[in-house]
Amino acid sequence: VALKLITEREHEIESFKPEEFWTLSVKFRDEKNQNILASISHLDNIKIEKFADLSGYLSSKRPGDQISVGLLRNNKKINLNVILEKNTNVSFLGMQINNTTQEELDSLDLTHGVKILNNRNGSLYRMGIREGYILSEINSSPIKNTDDLKSITSNTKINQMIFYTPDGEKERLIFE
Repeated sequence: VALKLITEREHEIESFKPEEFWTLSVKFRDEKNQNILASISHLDNIKIEKFADLSGYLSSKRPGDQISVGLLRNNKKINLNVILEKNTNVSFLGMQINNTTQEELDSLDLTHGVKILNNRNGSLYRMGIREGYILSEINSSPIKNTDDLKSITSNTKINQMIFYTPDGEKERLIFE
């Protein structure tokens, strides 16, 4: 009997298939402008248990659609109605980039540029380009928004890039 129990247990261990576990969280600000972190539990009354549930449901939606988001925070249920917006983040040369707000441009006395959200480009990182920098020109052409980056293909030879630090210092990178 003991041998049978050991064998069955060993079989259970061998047939175990681990699954990744995700906590799907959202961070937002309340009416007092305080950051709040909560877990996503439902979208339009559909239970969200894993990332595939979330991405699968959201893939059926479009910018402008309104959805009901169920959240859990400190064992309290919160329901929010949200309107989906187009994500303007783009990946460019190993950097995640987004459009810069007019307020951000005004604070640096700039008329155009896009914001670096994340830099995974080793060469640019070693040159000092970090999160928060503003990319304003490539090859003397102004970059007004993320759509301007779409015209730059892998065949485009980049000779020069102009960035601004979060403090407003201009940095020109020249490539030969």
